[in-house]
Amino acid sequence: MSKAERRNAVKEKLKNAAIMLELAKDIDELSGETQERFRLVRETLSELGVLFEVERGTLFISINPEVYAGLTRKTAGRRTKAVRMEGEDSVGDGLCRYSDVLYLLTKMGDREVREKLGMSQSTYFRHKKKMLKNELVRSIDRHILKDLERLKEALGKEDYLF
Repeated sequence: MSKAERRNAVKEKLKNAAIMLELAKDIDELSGETQERFRLVRETLSELGVLFEVERGTLFISINPEVYAGLTRKTAGRRTKAVRMEGEDSVGDGLCRYSDVLYLLTKMGDREVREKLGMSQSTYFRHKKKMLKNELVRSIDRHILKDLERLKEALGKEDYLF
């Protein structure tokens, strides 16, 4: 599931996430210290996407899906670097895509492809495993693999960076 799909799933899940509670007292009737604590909690939670509103003794609590989805997405770890291909096999912008790797695998083995891309063994096989799990890659006819242009056309927008 891509980041955008996960973000949209969270937004859909939280679209109607709201609750309404009747308060024993109105906020204006509370002591100054309690009002200050309530204001502090409301401001802090609003930064996290949780909205508090009080009207006529009723507390409305809701979640802003846009803010919540943005804060909960995971961005830990090292950013992936784009792999560049040099030489006669580089096409277009020189960035290595799934189609390029699939095409190279028809001409040479894993070791030669890995050396051509300049990747460590563990990184190469991790990327290859992810590529081979892609449904579109799995559905491609084997006879297309030997023609780079048809392979790029078959993958279309799913031709991700390797």
